[in-house]
Amino acid sequence: KEFSIFYKCVFNKVNFNEISIIGLLCFDNCDFNETVWFEKIKFIDKSNLNIISSRFDKYVLFDNSSLFKLEILHTHFERKVSFNKLTVNNFKIHQVSFLESAYFDDLNMDKIEAIENWDRKTLRAIKRELINTHNQIDYLRFKAYELEAYKKEKGKSWKDDFILNLNSFSSSNGLDWVKALRFILLTSFVSYLFYLISYLISIKSVVPSEFPNTVEEFSVYYLKFINPLMFLKSPIEDAEKYFFPLLFLLLGKILISYGIYQLIQAFRKFGKNGD
Repeated sequence: KEFSIFYKCVFNKVNFNEISIIGLLCFDNCDFNETVWFEKIKFIDKSNLNIISSRFDKYVLFDNSSLFKLEILHTHFERKVSFNKLTVNNFKIHQVSFLESAYFDDLNMDKIEAIENWDRKTLRAIKRELINTHNQIDYLRFKAYELEAYKKEKGKSWKDDFILNLNSFSSSNGLDWVKALRFILLTSFVSYLFYLISYLISIKSVVPSEFPNTVEEFSVYYLKFINPLMFLKSPIEDAEKYFFPLLFLLLGKILISYGIYQLIQAFRKFGKNGD
């Protein structure tokens, strides 16, 4: 049916495997005394499954189901719950107690883009359970999704907005080392060009002999510029006497150091809790 509600019902052994939800299926203030199966539910149009203020005494399985919307609110799970390989467009978990463990292995792997629209409370709840079940790989995904969700929220300070956007742009919140490397090369090269141009403007004379005049010299000076071990060592020694070349050198080194940090974080993302 398009609209089905079970209100204040008590269920013993019950199996909803492979059913097709056409519209809304809602369990409100219900008690489930035995194991409940919600596996392989089929997606039809806007199929919604709502579980509100209910209690589950035994195991609950949502594995391999496909839904448009799944809401679990103010509900209590006494034993283990499995959402493995569940696919859902809109997922909401608010004020839910998982007394043992909840498993979210490969959640929404076929619809990753939909996760970006889930609210932060749901993402935080999933992330917490992924930590509890030592699912490091999916934990890292949802940690990044939570930061992306927070980035979209209004009312933050400009400092939070800046760092969230920078983390996302530089390394996808610590998930993508290739993106971090690209960030280092891009920001360092732009800073290097401004460094050279500002030096030429500052000296107000002909191009000096120490200025890079060949491709090889340009490349060697660039490698010196991005070398983190030469933090304030200028590739052109005379450039340290001028304000703007020194300023672009300092800004470039800061961005390079930040990019290296993001690169290290991305390489170490499979460490304990991504730290």
